[in-house]
Amino acid sequence: MSTSDANVPSPGSLLSLSAALNRTETIEDAANRTAELANAAFEQPTVAVCEYDPATEAFGTVGASIPLPGSGAPEPDGVPEGVVERIRGRSDDPSVGVAGEPTVDADPRGPLRAEAFVPAGSRWVLRLGVTEPTGFDGAGMGVVEGIAATLGAVLERIERRQQRRREFESFQRAVEEAADGVAILEDGEYEYVDRTHVDMYGFDSKDDLLGDTWRKLYDDDEVARLEAEAFPALEADGYWRGGVTGSRPDGSTFPAELSLTVVEDGRLVCTVRDETERRARERELELKEQAMDEATVGIQITDPTRDDNPLVYVNDGFERMTGYTEEEALGRNPRFLQGAETDPEHTARLREAIEAEDPVSLELENHRKDGTPYWARISVTPVTDRDGAVTNYVGIQQDVTERRARNQWLQEFLNRGPLLFVRTRQVDGEAVVDSCNDRFLHRLGYDRGEVEGEPLASLYTAESTTDLREGGYEDALTGAFGMNERTLVGAGGESVHTLLRAVPRRDGTDGTNALFVDISERRDARERLRHQRERLELTLSGTDTGITTWILETDELRSDGTFVDLVGRDVDTGEAYFEEVVHPDDRDRVRQALDEGLATGALPTMTAEYRVLTGSGDTRWLRSRAVPEYDDDGNPVRVLAMVTDISETKAEERERRRNERRFQSLFDDPGMLVALLDTDGTLLDVNTTAVEYVEPTAAELTGQPFAETPWWSHSAELRSDVREWIRRAADGEYVEYSAIHRRPDGKQRHIAGTVRPVTDAEGTVTSLLVSGRDVTERERQRRVLEDRQRKLDLVLSNTDTSVTELDLAEGTVRWERMAGNNDIGSPETLEEFFETVHPEDRERVRTAVETLEHDGEPVALEFRFVEADGSVVWVAAQAVPVTGGAGTAVESVVGIATEITELKQREQALEDSQQRYRTLLEAAPDPIFVADVETGEIVEANAAAEAVRGQPRGDIVGLDQTSLHPEADAEVYADAFEQSAEDTGIVTALPEGVQPELRDVDGGTIPVEINATSVQLPDGPALYGVFRDITDREERKRELEAFQQAVEEAADGVAILEDGEYVYIDRTHAEMYGFDSKDDLLGDSWRKLYDDEEVERLENEAFPALEADGHWRGSATGSRPDGSTFPTELSLTVVEDGRIVCVVRDETERRARKRELELKERAMDEANVGITISDPNREDNPLVYVNDGFVDQTGYTAEEALGRNRRFLLNGDVDQPGVDELRDAIAAEESTTLQLRNHREDGTQFWNRLSVTPVYSGDDLVNYIGIQQDVTDEVRRKRRLYEERERFRLLTESVDEYAFLVVDGDGAVRTWNAGAENLFGYDADVALGTSIAELHPESDRESGRPERLLQQARIAGESADEGWRVRADGTEFYADVRYAPLEADDGEFRGYAMIVRDQTERRRQRRRTERFVEESEDVVTVVDTDGTIAYASGSAERQFGYDPDALVGQNLFDHLHPAGRERAMEAFFECVEESDSVTAECRLQSPDGEWFNVDVRYRNMVDDDAIDGMLVYLRDVTESTERARRFESIFNQAFQFTALLEPDGTVVEVNDSALEFGGFGREEVVGAPFFEAPWWTHSEAVYDQVRDAIERAAGGEFVRHQTDVRGGSGLATIDFSLKPVTDDDGDVSLLVAEGRNITSREQHRRHLEVMQRVVRHNMRNDLTKVRGWAQLMSEAGDADRRAEAFEVVERVLDKWESMSGKMRDITQLLRGQRDHRSTTECEAVVVDAAESVREADNGVTVATETADAGSVQVPTTVRSAVHELIENAAEAGDDATIEVELTHSEGDWIEIRVRDDGPGMPEMEADVLESGEETPLNHGLGLGLWMVRMVVTQAGGTVSVESPTRGTEVCLRLPATPGGRAQAGVGRAE
Repeated sequence: MSTSDANVPSPGSLLSLSAALNRTETIEDAANRTAELANAAFEQPTVAVCEYDPATEAFGTVGASIPLPGSGAPEPDGVPEGVVERIRGRSDDPSVGVAGEPTVDADPRGPLRAEAFVPAGSRWVLRLGVTEPTGFDGAGMGVVEGIAATLGAVLERIERRQQRRREFESFQRAVEEAADGVAILEDGEYEYVDRTHVDMYGFDSKDDLLGDTWRKLYDDDEVARLEAEAFPALEADGYWRGGVTGSRPDGSTFPAELSLTVVEDGRLVCTVRDETERRARERELELKEQAMDEATVGIQITDPTRDDNPLVYVNDGFERMTGYTEEEALGRNPRFLQGAETDPEHTARLREAIEAEDPVSLELENHRKDGTPYWARISVTPVTDRDGAVTNYVGIQQDVTERRARNQWLQEFLNRGPLLFVRTRQVDGEAVVDSCNDRFLHRLGYDRGEVEGEPLASLYTAESTTDLREGGYEDALTGAFGMNERTLVGAGGESVHTLLRAVPRRDGTDGTNALFVDISERRDARERLRHQRERLELTLSGTDTGITTWILETDELRSDGTFVDLVGRDVDTGEAYFEEVVHPDDRDRVRQALDEGLATGALPTMTAEYRVLTGSGDTRWLRSRAVPEYDDDGNPVRVLAMVTDISETKAEERERRRNERRFQSLFDDPGMLVALLDTDGTLLDVNTTAVEYVEPTAAELTGQPFAETPWWSHSAELRSDVREWIRRAADGEYVEYSAIHRRPDGKQRHIAGTVRPVTDAEGTVTSLLVSGRDVTERERQRRVLEDRQRKLDLVLSNTDTSVTELDLAEGTVRWERMAGNNDIGSPETLEEFFETVHPEDRERVRTAVETLEHDGEPVALEFRFVEADGSVVWVAAQAVPVTGGAGTAVESVVGIATEITELKQREQALEDSQQRYRTLLEAAPDPIFVADVETGEIVEANAAAEAVRGQPRGDIVGLDQTSLHPEADAEVYADAFEQSAEDTGIVTALPEGVQPELRDVDGGTIPVEINATSVQLPDGPALYGVFRDITDREERKRELEAFQQAVEEAADGVAILEDGEYVYIDRTHAEMYGFDSKDDLLGDSWRKLYDDEEVERLENEAFPALEADGHWRGSATGSRPDGSTFPTELSLTVVEDGRIVCVVRDETERRARKRELELKERAMDEANVGITISDPNREDNPLVYVNDGFVDQTGYTAEEALGRNRRFLLNGDVDQPGVDELRDAIAAEESTTLQLRNHREDGTQFWNRLSVTPVYSGDDLVNYIGIQQDVTDEVRRKRRLYEERERFRLLTESVDEYAFLVVDGDGAVRTWNAGAENLFGYDADVALGTSIAELHPESDRESGRPERLLQQARIAGESADEGWRVRADGTEFYADVRYAPLEADDGEFRGYAMIVRDQTERRRQRRRTERFVEESEDVVTVVDTDGTIAYASGSAERQFGYDPDALVGQNLFDHLHPAGRERAMEAFFECVEESDSVTAECRLQSPDGEWFNVDVRYRNMVDDDAIDGMLVYLRDVTESTERARRFESIFNQAFQFTALLEPDGTVVEVNDSALEFGGFGREEVVGAPFFEAPWWTHSEAVYDQVRDAIERAAGGEFVRHQTDVRGGSGLATIDFSLKPVTDDDGDVSLLVAEGRNITSREQHRRHLEVMQRVVRHNMRNDLTKVRGWAQLMSEAGDADRRAEAFEVVERVLDKWESMSGKMRDITQLLRGQRDHRSTTECEAVVVDAAESVREADNGVTVATETADAGSVQVPTTVRSAVHELIENAAEAGDDATIEVELTHSEGDWIEIRVRDDGPGMPEMEADVLESGEETPLNHGLGLGLWMVRMVVTQAGGTVSVESPTRGTEVCLRLPATPGGRAQAGVGRAE
């Protein structure tokens, strides 16, 4: 076949086959695809792909080939030499990767006519032969070269991929086979984990971890630690290494070392090494180190191999003990601690032991850094190496300063302290003084020779001697003596009261050690306290204040008689008092207040007011003052309370509060401005809200004319209006107003309100009430709405907006305005309107209107109108519903529409363009994004883009193009986008180092290739970007780089050996061995890194293990090029391909640390003191370590001791103090130092001084370290001193109420007994060395008082002080302190001895006595018998203003008012001479001149030792007296009948008016039932009516009716009412009975009724008579008959005239009776009446006789009655003689007798006078006489008529009074 152009395959087929070749993944597949491609290009070609092997320098055929027809495959060795040379050259040069020129063999073998050899890549040749005779022409060779070029590119690509894969697998195998576990984390989850890592953490498979979080391998605490410690370091440095504790699934844990490294792509490479074995050893060493560091004793190590044997280690205990820091001590010989006072014998002994390399123990005086000396017990032990050579000395020292000083101080305290000490011996059964201390002699005034050797009894009083000889001394000898009081006799015969404690001597002598405590002052104080108590009891017994004491612990209540009387019952417990006595409504409040006060210590005094229920069921108010008492710990123990009855005060307060509530609710309204005015406009009161509107205060405004106040000052017109409002309101008008006020800040406020009149019961205006509300905001809102409406109208008038109203009810349309040039006609109905809407939109618009009508919510929509010419107009409309009000239906719709036709047209055009463009985009398989060049916003995306982003196109469009990429690289992408927009063509890559990535909507990214092209769109230029996903390709590349970087970045050095040479080495490995570059080692032997000896050791030790096990780990010493060496830990692993993975770690620091720990271990092991370590986390806290010193001390081997609790050394001897102390310290996890009796293995006993210290790991207790020293010799040497001290301790500690202590000259505590511990709360260990000032309150310390007290004691020889001291817990107690200076035998001053006694309780009792008196409401005084004040309680200042101290020495009576002074003095001296108790009332003047009403009570206490005078109690009763006086004045001066009743009707009080009317005394009714009083006994009906009224009122009803009441002078009619009064709980507590005398008013009413009846009756009869006679007159023709009729009518008229005159007189009388108090002298009444009749009728004779009448007064109305009687007698007959006689009879009565000599009074008229019968009046008779009786009876008198045979005598009997009032009535008659 020819290779001419005609035979060359089409470009399309070649392109297809070429594409298939490009997709191949292996070399063999590529060769096969090449053969297919050649076969398509040539007819029957021979094809072979040959690969050059540099090792054999030969070619081999790759993949399938096309053989020559009828023959085998072409031979590969037939490649021409020239081609071979070129291939060989390219193979050596990896950069060569393109095909060279072809070589054509013109004489090939077989039937071939030509063969072409074309290089393909770096080491391949394409061999292609053809059979055509012409061979290869130009076109054919072009095809061959093209195939070779494509093949070469494909083969190079495949070769690179395979090389990366091999490297990846190699690194993966290296990691997998390494001894350390390796893992790679991404986002906290395992992306890769090797087998070692999986096995180390106890998992079966890698799948158990892959994809899981690293937190799965650690517990919560470890996770939290790593997050807090490791991750911040990773973030800052990119690396972290540290220890961790891994957790396995089975619950076990293991220690590990973890290395974390952040690699470039952010992943985390983790390397972990199991540290279980190494940590165990390190922990053992660290434990011993920690034990040394934290031991309470000082530990030091020196190095004798260095010059001057310097210190190389000191622990914390050394620093604390000496004050020198580690830096200051290291490098110096320990002798620098010694000083001039250090004993040279001791230092020589120490020096000799060190020179002899022997251990030594001794005590030395050293000096601290601050120069202060201290005593140390030092044990020094040599430390040797394995060869026995001394390498170090370990020294252990304990501070024994306090112990030595304590022994010395105790001895001096015993000899020279303030205690009285005596040692006795028994001689012939008698106690003889053997010795005594100086204090004993000084106190009693004896010389030593006068006491020692003398019987003890000679120093006792007779009573104490008896106690001594009758068993006291024998008890002391046997140890049975307790503590008793004894009285010693001083040299001067004075008695010294003491408290004795005696114990038997222990020195073998038959005798005692006795301690006497001087309690003379204490006994005196106790006696004074007894007198004070008696005085308190006597003081309080004279008041009406009740006292009770509540013992809290037992709940016991101890009450005096007054308290029992006040509460009305006797209760004996606090619980009973609260449950039975305290009112239920007050119970919780009182109990809570008391409990809170006691709990917080807030009481010293609590005052409470509450109600109690008495035994009788009554309720009583009490005021209680409670005073609590607390014990030394601040706990309440008892409450003392004083109670006073305040029921009356409470009742008055309730009444006052009721009266004050009338206007309060109005004034309290914060929303109103309120003012109260007088009727003339004067401001009386104003509320707070109103005052806020002006600057002056309410006080400044009150009293001003309201119109002139600042509220109105800004306007004269407004002030005028205010005056007019006030005038109108004062006239009774209700005035509304509206005004503007200007506030102080200048702001104006609109106020609307009223001015209204306030009237009394009769309607009279008494004041004006002005009220207003601030309506500024309401007015502002109104103006805003108006302004908004105006602006809306303005806007609508200047826009193209159409406004339409659709009336849904009427179905009509109204156009407010039509904007623009739209022509849709003028539809007037809804249907016409809908017809103008485009048909396609019509139904939608109609539905929108219906929806709006139904829902009532605004609707927005766009729709089209069709204009008249058929054109379409788009509008955007907003429809708003209009209703008739809230909750009503929609009546119409207002629509606002704007034309948007042009906008819609543009939108449609754009949509059409986009649709065409989108069709093109959707066909593309890759994601495509189109972005606007100017803005960077994405304007289009295809379906592939939607899939990759994970969001719809609508969400993508509008995003900024940078949002497609990682946020961190936004700037880079923005720059690339800008550059791409400027360039033309295609952008395929970003700047170097940035891998293009496409981000999805969730933040995930994929790697992509980007092809960006600048295009021109209708809207402008855009960038057209095609994104191709290259995830798979990048992932493979990333995996390879990750493993390579994991190895590179690992903390340990990593290398790979092949045939003993380095084929890979990381940077860490190279730098660790001192090389600058990896290239210095690559290809070199590993032996280069070690010296010959180490190489030999590794070849003999490591390589055989590698052959046998495939793994070896061990130590090695590396060598650097500079000759230095370093220790390493080396791990070697053989992987599958035979190479060796090496992991190396630099151990320099760890090895140095290990040597340091091992040194300390040897120091512990070889120290001559015993050192032990126990494990409290194991059962019974067993020993886990003992050193050789322990073995030497105890005789037990380590094996015998380990695993046992150290108590086995006690050998059962547990009854010793140190055992409990040790147990307590261990239980409390505290350090302690103590001494124990221990036993060696052979049973011998030794004394062991043991220091135990807890050791912690973090917050966890892990061990106890014990350091013990054999102090047996020391104990024996000091036993005598110890026994002496023990005797002293037994003596002092048995007196537990005293603290005995010694302080040095600087005030530091040197001894501290158990009493001091109990009293102050400090343990001796804490107290010793503390300044005595710390026991004082801070105020004492600031003033320097502690130092002054010590100085005073030293100067004076001794001193005493009383004051407050402070306990350890901060509480204070009141103390009595005695000071005595101490001196040594040589006279040197050594310090002070002190005895402290708690006096808090005694002071509390004293203060309680004072407080009771001071807190009493009464002023208590003690007065001499001449009136001189000797004492006044503190309440004198509180009650009357007197300084109590200033009153002392003044005479009491000088302060009393002269008017009552004499009575008060008489009562006082009467009490002095004759009586125990006398009371009086008087007035007391205060210092400022004010007078107080006081009740005074005297008690004669002259014979009482505690008082020695007169007790005088003064109680202020001013308020109650004044209140009572005012009430009594108002109550008794009232004219009304007034009484106060209990709810059951018992009379409590009644006023004088009621008693005077009734004519009986107060004692007759008070305390008795009201309804049984004489006022009501005249009628059973009235009695029942009053009783019923009381029952109704007691039920809360207001009762009122009219009734008759009986008085001393007859009955009266009253308006009676009963009003209930309630307490705060609404219960009726009182009834107020009131009665107004309405007798006159009732009589007046009845009289008018009678008169009206009479007039009506007589006029009716007379008119009938007149009508009859008038008719007769009109009909009668007879003149006489008419004259007779006329006379009859005339008589009737005369009668009417007379009757009218009588009626006028009666009316005038009735009016005059309103003033019932108007009186006239009776004689004048008679004379005037007689004279008036004489003047009227000259024919009558009237004689008057007024003897003995004097100036007696009668009511003025009596004159009318007398005148009527005289006139009536004169009318009885012509020339009548009338006598009027006035007499004054017994019993203050007068009689007026009127006699006549006429025919006598008709019987009917006499009845009118005597009985008041009205019947005669009906006939017109006796109206005047009826008036007479009315007047007399109204005046309280009677009328009688006597008719002898001739004439008539009428007697008027009237009561008379000289003072002008005729009768005492029940109030003012109305």
